[in-house]
Amino acid sequence: MLARIRLTLLTLTGAVAFLAVPRAAAQEPTRYRLLEGTVLTFHDSGGGISVTPLAGTFDLWPDPLANQHKVLRFRGFSPDSVELVRGGGTYQNDALTGYQRMQLDVSIWDQLIHMDSGLVLISTLLPMIEIEVIESPSGGDSWYQMHIIAAPATPVLFTSEVPFSPGRSEVISDGDMLSTLGYVIRTNAQLTADLGIEPPAPDVGLDALYRAIKDTPPGWEAWFSSEVPVFSETLGWLSDGDLLSESGWIVARAAELLANFVPMPPADYGLDAITWGWPCQGWYFSTEWDFFSQSLGQMVGHGDVLCARDGFIFMRNVDLLARFHPVGPLPPDLGLDGLYMWQSGHIWFSLEEGFTDAVYGAISDGDLLSTDGWVIMRNADLTRRFAPPTAAVGLDGVDLMPIDRGDMNGDGSINGFDIDPFVLALTDPDGKYYALFPEIDPNVVGDVNYDGSFNGFDIDRFVEMLTGG
Repeated sequence: MLARIRLTLLTLTGAVAFLAVPRAAAQEPTRYRLLEGTVLTFHDSGGGISVTPLAGTFDLWPDPLANQHKVLRFRGFSPDSVELVRGGGTYQNDALTGYQRMQLDVSIWDQLIHMDSGLVLISTLLPMIEIEVIESPSGGDSWYQMHIIAAPATPVLFTSEVPFSPGRSEVISDGDMLSTLGYVIRTNAQLTADLGIEPPAPDVGLDALYRAIKDTPPGWEAWFSSEVPVFSETLGWLSDGDLLSESGWIVARAAELLANFVPMPPADYGLDAITWGWPCQGWYFSTEWDFFSQSLGQMVGHGDVLCARDGFIFMRNVDLLARFHPVGPLPPDLGLDGLYMWQSGHIWFSLEEGFTDAVYGAISDGDLLSTDGWVIMRNADLTRRFAPPTAAVGLDGVDLMPIDRGDMNGDGSINGFDIDPFVLALTDPDGKYYALFPEIDPNVVGDVNYDGSFNGFDIDRFVEMLTGG
C-alpha cells in the first residue's frame, strides 16, 4: 500500500515534484486575505477616477535578516473574478516607532508598476494590516493606488443561528460545528456523545464555542455551551450557561464565570460567547441576558464583553462598534453572539442584531466583524462552500481553525482525501489548488519534512503521515 501511494504520487508529479519553491524563512509565513474595503483606484489623464473592489490573498513571510517581511504571491481579483493585480514586495511594521511601509512590484492589466506607501503611521496592530500604496514614480497624468485591508486567512470555525440545508439531503443543525472550508467538523451528536445525556440525546444547539488546545491527537477539543438546559446521567443538570467539553466534563459552571460579578438576583444568565484573552489572563464572555452586578453597582448588558477573573466589564457593546459608522442611532445593546480575541487584543465578533453602516451598508447578525471597524466575513462568505439558501443563517459561536502540515484539504484530518490536493499543490499550486483552497498556503502546509521548501522531497514524509509513520 505504502509503495503504491508513493509510486502514484511520483508518477503524477513527475519531474515537477522535485522543483523547489522559494525557500522559507525561519518563521512560517502567514497567508492573508484581502477584506471588503480593499480597492484598486485608477486616476486617468482626464481627471476621471475608477474604483474596483478587490478580493484575493498574499503571503507575508518574515525576513529577520532584513528586519522586514516579504510580500509573496499577491493576487487581487475583481468582483467578476478577473485577476487584475499580481506580484510581491516587502512590508515593514515597527510597533516601537509606530510606522509601517509597503512596497510592491506588481502587474496591473499586464503593466508592470512599482507601488510604495512611504513611511506611514500604523493604524492597526499585526496581524491585521491596513495601508495605502501609490504608484511610484507616478505614471504622469494617470496613476494607480491601492487601499489594502487584510487579515490572516485562517479558516473560521463557527456555528449558525438557525438550521439550514446545503442543497443536499441532510440538514445542518444550529448545533453543528462548521468550517468555512465547507466541512462539518463536529455534529451536535458528536459534541454531546460523552456528556452522559440519556439516549436518544436531543440536539441541544450550540452557543459559545472555544477551540481548546491539548497535547494528545488531534491536538484540540471543542468546548461549548448549549442553547437549552439538559440532564446528564453522569454530571447532573447542565445549564445553557455552563461551558462543556466534548470529552465529557464541565469546564466551568455558569456560577463560576459570574462569581466575581455577584449577579442579583443570583441566577443563570446563560453563556452566549466565550474566548480566552491575555489582558485579563482568563475568560472573556458574554451572557444571554442583562443582569445587575452587585460588585460593580450597575447593569451589565448581554452584549458586553466581561472578564471572569477580575469581574469587570472589559468592553461595552457600544465600544465594540466604536470604529463603525452607524446610520442613525443604535439600540443601547445589539447583543454579542460570537467572540474571538487575538493575542494583540483585536476582537472579532458577531452581533444578535444587525444595523446599517455608512461604509459597509447593511450589516447582519451573521456577519463576522472586527473592533477595527471592518467586516471580516459576510455571512454568505462563511457559508459559501455549503451553498445554503440566500437568506442569512446567523453566526453564533466562532473560533479559528489553523491548518496542520499535511492536511492539504483543511478538513482537520490527514488521510487519503489529502492525496489529490497534495498532488495538485505540487503540480498546479497557483491554478487548480488555489481555486479550491485559496486560504491554504501549500508552501507551508505541504512542507511536511520541514526543510523550508515544498517539493518532491516531501512525498515520503507525506506517505508516512498517511500510513501512521
